Amino acid sequence: MVIPMSNQHINQMLNIIQQFLDKYRNTINVIGTLGRIRSRPQSAVYECYSLSELTLQLKGAGWKVIVQNIQNGEFRFKTSPSGDPNNFSFIVIDRNDVVLEVRQQVKIFGRWGIYTPDICITYPNALVFRNSLDDESLENFIECKHMEPYPMSCAFFVGVLYVLNRWNRANLKANRSFPAMIFYSNFSRSNNVRNIITRFNNNMNTYANAIFDGIAPNSPRLADLRNYLQNYP
Repeated sequence: MVIPMSNQHINQMLNIIQQFLDKYRNTINVIGTLGRIRSRPQSAVYECYSLSELTLQLKGAGWKVIVQNIQNGEFRFKTSPSGDPNNFSFIVIDRNDVVLEVRQQVKIFGRWGIYTPDICITYPNALVFRNSLDDESLENFIECKHMEPYPMSCAFFVGVLYVLNRWNRANLKANRSFPAMIFYSNFSRSNNVRNIITRFNNNMNTYANAIFDGIAPNSPRLADLRNYLQNYP
């Protein structure tokens, strides 16, 4: 279920976004970028927070991070499927000679049609026809949900894995440089859902797939996320 964020919670997320932006203050207008984010819906704020938190956790896990495509001095987050990805900023990450791009809301041609994950982990310079990707150019993806997990939302993640050809042995950890994940802003209050998440993560341990609830500022789950990211590549 979607739980509206309090002003305190929003400010905590904006603080994390600012921590990310501050690392590139010499090239980014931090105040201008934050001003654009403040006016967005809470779900979009959470997507911006998720990318920022992911970047900070990747740096902590040993990845080199570079921001790219700064627009008029601002890091322009993309929180909607509309718009040309070339007009938005993105991240390049590098570890152990593996170089990937981290982009938001890029159209992916999957087995049944077009899908647009919240965060796409792609190979460099992979945008093709109409600034989209085929699923072979997608290393993996992340869904960012400002909500408490529930059974059907977990099933949704499994469905996306299948549609984007990630529900097979090609998505073994040994074959992937980056995992597919879903982030929830809230912890589950349901024993059933907690059991679903635990069973999924345990059964998928050899695969590059994971469900993370409680991805939010100051959450103990952030240490789990960083430890998980250290397994890649």
